[in-house]
Amino acid sequence: MTMIEKLETLVARATAVTMGTDDATDASKLLDESNALWAEIGEHAAEMLPVLGAIEPKLRATLTNAPAAVKAELVSYRSEAAEVRSDRVEPPRSIVAFMVLDALQRISAYCASK
Repeated sequence: MTMIEKLETLVARATAVTMGTDDATDASKLLDESNALWAEIGEHAAEMLPVLGAIEPKLRATLTNAPAAVKAELVSYRSEAAEVRSDRVEPPRSIVAFMVLDALQRISAYCASK
């Protein structure tokens, strides 16, 4: 599977979890497994920047339709994570696509700086 296919698969799976159409995926495992993909993308910054630039707005647009309860969980998670800081706070599975969006923004910024 190419990096682009891996990225598209990650985004699709994360979106399905967040939108409630995938109850089988382990969200924590999905996020943990994505770390290797982010590192791989970072090694191919120039090649991947246009791909990231195309995928990020699509995911952002999709997430505008996330249920209000999911958006409330996201706000709560971010608040809790900011308070704790020293320990990793496990995100609720419902916000996994938002976590992927955050990671997309970080890796896009990194790739743009290369």
